[in-house]
Amino acid sequence: MNMQRVRTAPRSPWQNAYAERVIGSIRRECLDHVIVVNAAGLHRVLTAHVTYYNDVSYCPTSLCG
Repeated sequence: MNMQRVRTAPRSPWQNAYAERVIGSIRRECLDHVIVVNAAGLHRVLTAHVTYYNDVSYCPTSLCG
């Protein structure tokens, strides 16, 4: 297939749009409303957000099985 690896520059949102979109969404929807004190607190908040995001009532019926 003749594929080559391309490195992206750090902190370049236009080069890694998918990762920047996820990080921005987590920051806006989840982390702007809480104060995180340590890594355990961050893990707890992000786990709760992922659980909420993947909940069947939140996900459109055509996408959730």
